Amino acid sequence: MLHTSGMYPAEKGCTRLAVALAYHPQYNDRAIVFNLDQDPSLLLELEVEELKTLMFTKQADLPAGVERLQIKDLIFNKSPMFVPNVNKIDPKIAQQLQIDMDQCQQHLAFINQHQQQITQVVQSLYQNDEPLPKSADVDQALYEGFIDSGDRNLCNQLQSLEPEDLANFHPKFQDQRLDRLLLHFKARNYPQTLSEAEAEDWFEIVQGRVQAGEDGYLSLDEYEEKIADMRDKHPEKSAIWQDLQDYAESFL
Repeated sequence: MLHTSGMYPAEKGCTRLAVALAYHPQYNDRAIVFNLDQDPSLLLELEVEELKTLMFTKQADLPAGVERLQIKDLIFNKSPMFVPNVNKIDPKIAQQLQIDMDQCQQHLAFINQHQQQITQVVQSLYQNDEPLPKSADVDQALYEGFIDSGDRNLCNQLQSLEPEDLANFHPKFQDQRLDRLLLHFKARNYPQTLSEAEAEDWFEIVQGRVQAGEDGYLSLDEYEEKIADMRDKHPEKSAIWQDLQDYAESFL
């Protein structure tokens, strides 16, 4: 495919001839693609840790003559720009994008000949041996598993309710995350539907986030420190920093 990405050099049109090597081993919303400018034989010649070094080290920090590993994520739900099934590219386009078609075809042939081995290596590069930590905050746990069809039907029903009906809507969710998310949904959009107990719960959640920075949120103190730091670094943007300061003070 012709893959266009800001991670490719601008002098080459931010577009390279690439091939998908494997699906990501942990996230089913993305594939791992390889820039066919680079010789793929290094995927089998180097150890996984050596390949990781080539992935995560800046080009400027690598020895002279050593390239970063030309491998990237193609994330489906971010609307990536690519043209699939490229069988023949107009020579003028290839020249404009500085694509060596013969070399790319040779590299692709090598990948096709060693597909299974390369897939295993590539997936091992992205495999995290340690399980991702479970988040204690329900807003940050949205991707820790999908909800079942029964809960999905209840969510769809909720979306069709009038605000005045929300206060008396008490669904029996299987997924406990959804009970908390329903509270957050009502508090953010229809606070008048909250019971006294729910309003107290929501107040404690917000206070914990903005005052103590619980569950990884940015507290107001940390927010102001960051604004002060940016004001020192970029005084010419003082109007922006003041607007952000005013926004924070509106919560006090």
